[in-house]
Amino acid sequence: MKILHWLHTRNWGGLEKFVALFACELQKQSCKNTIFFSRRNGIADCRELLQNSTVELKTGNQLDLWQTFREQSPDAIIHYTGDTMHTAWLAGLLKWPKNHIRIFMHGFGRKHDIYHHYLYQKFNCIFPTRLTHNQSKERLPIPKTRRHFQYFGVPLAHKIQKNSLESPLSLVSLSRLEPAKRIRELVEAVVIAFQKNPNLQDRFVIKIFGKPHDHDTKGQDYLQQLRQMVPHHLTTKILFPGFTNEPHLILEQAHFLFFTSQNEFYGFSLLEALAIGTPTITVTQGSFTELNREDYGRFIDLEKPGSVQMVLEEINVMSALEYEKLQENARNRAEAEFDISKTTDQFRQWLITHYPRDAYSSRKAPWG
Repeated sequence: MKILHWLHTRNWGGLEKFVALFACELQKQSCKNTIFFSRRNGIADCRELLQNSTVELKTGNQLDLWQTFREQSPDAIIHYTGDTMHTAWLAGLLKWPKNHIRIFMHGFGRKHDIYHHYLYQKFNCIFPTRLTHNQSKERLPIPKTRRHFQYFGVPLAHKIQKNSLESPLSLVSLSRLEPAKRIRELVEAVVIAFQKNPNLQDRFVIKIFGKPHDHDTKGQDYLQQLRQMVPHHLTTKILFPGFTNEPHLILEQAHFLFFTSQNEFYGFSLLEALAIGTPTITVTQGSFTELNREDYGRFIDLEKPGSVQMVLEEINVMSALEYEKLQENARNRAEAEFDISKTTDQFRQWLITHYPRDAYSSRKAPWG
């Protein structure tokens, strides 16, 4: 089976990494995969990540994309972003066979206009959490037979046994530095917690990894504002180390991961943390109440900065045995539901059922 993954994003991040690893795993399971970048951004990072894989990488404009379709006649075309949906419409893709799949990795609003009523008759739509799958029933005009739920996974790393809970404990955030990730609110809450309870200053080091959007002219201003929020006496306790291309090493060394985004429904770094056995601290919005659990993580409400202090104070007195149990539970959840080899095989079986190879091999592709 030939699968074309179509990305129309501007940066390399969690979504793009997921697509690369997903395609790589499908390749191992006897599917031929191509990732097409409508913009060149991210293809170099993808090539580095997949340097030992046979997944084909392409980039170009609409004509290049059209030529790729003509040459490959893919059995399934998967796209992941709203921009791609719009591009699909403009390119006339809806005249093609019913082999389009939209995977919703980000949030969505209510869309019941004529355009979307027609559009969603043409795609199979996959939602990676039960919450988004249920919300789509009310918000999007997708026929029941075209709405599907499927967890997607991450590679299971070697289980890491953390160092002891001796000070300082490392709490990290891994995300792009932009307002939607709510890093400002997290930094503000941590500063307040450290000032109200000075004992926490000696116990924790908070590391905010990431960089602004490459094409955001205000991104550096936002980063500067974040740094200015940290009082001078806390600059060794709240750090901004910049972008890392080795998040797994950061997560191996960290005691907890902060995940505070308000728009994402499937945080990739959160799943990477679980795969390593690193407990998580997330907001209570969106699907994080589904992906995070009290038996391996904690919840915060950034509308109530005091909740961050409460979680830090709880961790401050946590025993080694309690922490080890959080690690074990995190890893167990990843093995049970987020192992990429298992979730990809589930998707492949679904794909075979919905897009049988014989339906395409026996006739000429309509775009040819």
